[in-house]
Amino acid sequence: MVRRWIIRSFFIALCVVCVGTWVGSYFQLMWVDYYSTNHVWSAYVEGGSVLFMDRLRDPGIAGEWYWGHRIADPNSVRESYLSDKYHFAGFAYDESHQPYSTPLAYWIRDVFVPLWSPTFLSALLLWFAWRKTRLRKAVKGFPVEPTAKPI
Repeated sequence: MVRRWIIRSFFIALCVVCVGTWVGSYFQLMWVDYYSTNHVWSAYVEGGSVLFMDRLRDPGIAGEWYWGHRIADPNSVRESYLSDKYHFAGFAYDESHQPYSTPLAYWIRDVFVPLWSPTFLSALLLWFAWRKTRLRKAVKGFPVEPTAKPI
């Protein structure tokens, strides 16, 4: 009984976090950047989407993390989403190169993931966990009558 509710509570919490992030993304832009030797890896949460971005940069200091938040601007997310080369149902992908600069400094790859997708997946996992951890009653089956005639 306790094990069942621990499993269910984990998936309920996962679903609540996904919904909270989805709703909160319309009010606050949150980001995290990691600077490696030649790349800047970024994740931005804004306007109902998560934007994962990979940028090449000139070699520099590696291993630095930056994060922050500010008031969201959903119009900028929409413009960025629509300007991507491939986009459908909130998902988008784009690679861009700046032609008049060094290719190392201005190569960008970005991927949009709508926040409804992890919310849907967490709700699906919650439903699956709920079904698999439900209490099953022992059913004896239908009563069978003897077929032989009494003497």
